[in-house]
Amino acid sequence: MLMIVLAVIGALGGLGIIICICLQTASPDAGFSAAMGGGGGGGGSRKGGQDLLLERILKVSAVVWIAAALALAIAEAHGVRLG
Repeated sequence: MLMIVLAVIGALGGLGIIICICLQTASPDAGFSAAMGGGGGGGGSRKGGQDLLLERILKVSAVVWIAAALALAIAEAHGVRLG
C-alpha cells in the first residue's frame, strides 16, 4: 500500500511540474536561460501574480516529486512490496 501511495504522490507531483511549466508565460525573445528559470536579463519578463503563483506551485511540485521518487527508491531498496 505504501508503494502505491508514493507512486500516486510522485505522479501528481510530476503532473504539477508539467502543468506549471506549460502555463507560465515567457517572452519569445527571452531565450534558453529564461526558459530554464534564470531571469535572462530583461526586467519585463514577469507578468505578475499568476506567474509568481505558478512559480511557487512549481517549486512545491518539484520538491514533492523528488521526495516521492527518493522515498520509492529507499522503499524498493529495503524490499517493501507493491500493494
